[in-house]
Amino acid sequence: MNLEIILVLSLITLIILIISILILNFVGSLKSERLNAEYLAIRVSYLLDRFVDDCVMVINDDGLSKGRRNHSGCCEVQVTTPELKFDLPDVNWHSINCVTVLEILSFPGHIEAANQLIDKTFEHSAFPPNYDEGFEERQFQYAKLGLRAGELASNLRRTHGLPERECQVWDPIEYMKKQKQEISDLRFQLHSALKTDPI
Repeated sequence: MNLEIILVLSLITLIILIISILILNFVGSLKSERLNAEYLAIRVSYLLDRFVDDCVMVINDDGLSKGRRNHSGCCEVQVTTPELKFDLPDVNWHSINCVTVLEILSFPGHIEAANQLIDKTFEHSAFPPNYDEGFEERQFQYAKLGLRAGELASNLRRTHGLPERECQVWDPIEYMKKQKQEISDLRFQLHSALKTDPI
């Protein structure tokens, strides 16, 4: 065989080998990226699901402890305000869409804003012994937050091919929708009554 043919064949073989290695590296990095994204989605959706459950607890807080008021005869918050922290050093935030990362990482800011509104309502608009307006605002804000967390968790699962959350006995999302709607309806009725009542 001619030396030129051997060199050409060797060069072609080398090029094919390099292209094969590049393709294998690219496919491997895509698979790794997908696995990182799935892992992040699992971890974050789990935290969001727990937050949803905590929101339901807040919505059910009427200020009574085992049906009783405190020693002063007043209602007071019984359920600790839920927290949501995404301290996840083992996940790769670059593995998912940057808009989704922004939604996730800005969520604690929404909680903080809701808590400020709740605090102001308790301080300026709610009166003893029941503090009805304060508890209503707390229930309304945590219904909104819980629904938002549930939607974010569901979107993460759907985007990354994970199964939806199973609700064995009852669905916390439907419950929060119902509670939020009841408060909205009550507020609308009150607002309508105030508009038509010439005080």
